[in-house]
Amino acid sequence: MKIRTKLFGGFISVAAIGVLLGIIGYYSNKKLTAESEDLLHISETRTSISSILGSHYTWRHGLTTTVFTDAKFNGSLDSSACSLGKWLGSDEVKNITDPEVISLLQQIVDPHHFIHSKAGEIVTHLDIKETDEATAKLIEEVLPKTQNVLFIE
Repeated sequence: MKIRTKLFGGFISVAAIGVLLGIIGYYSNKKLTAESEDLLHISETRTSISSILGSHYTWRHGLTTTVFTDAKFNGSLDSSACSLGKWLGSDEVKNITDPEVISLLQQIVDPHHFIHSKAGEIVTHLDIKETDEATAKLIEEVLPKTQNVLFIE
């Protein structure tokens, strides 16, 4: 075999390996980019949910403060008007397809509605100076149910 043939064969072999590595690198990079975008979306969603749940901590604290200090309650009594209620009714939530996430969200809906309706009852009790009834409802009914909203299992 001539040197020229050997060199040409070697060049073709190295070029083929280079092309193969380039193709593998391209598709690996494309896959990595897609996974990075998914992780970014998950991170942004998690941050958003943390903020929304944080606002419910503030809501619960405001209701508790109202009961024990007779301050005015400024939180929402409408479960669909608070930040969590708005998020639960959003297109983002309606477009969720993961069955596990859907199941977790369904665990929140009833307790969330319950605590807002009971908060309305508590405010009514406070308005007519029935502080013992308001305190009992808060401690026995609302605070335990807020655990179901704030700490999903």
